[in-house]
Amino acid sequence: MAVGIAPVSLEHVSIGAWVMVLAILAPFGFCINAIGFNKRFGKRFLKANRGRRAQLDAEPFQ
Repeated sequence: MAVGIAPVSLEHVSIGAWVMVLAILAPFGFCINAIGFNKRFGKRFLKANRGRRAQLDAEPFQ
């Protein structure tokens, strides 16, 4: 299926290569999502966002 929808330049890539790419990218995508949903990372992101938001909200009143 992947070979049928591939652009012409990727037409000669073997099925094994496609499987290898997917096998490498799937754990990478999982790790990125795990970091994004991590509580500590999320709290740090929200804290930074809240500080930036407070600064932007206070600017018109200065």
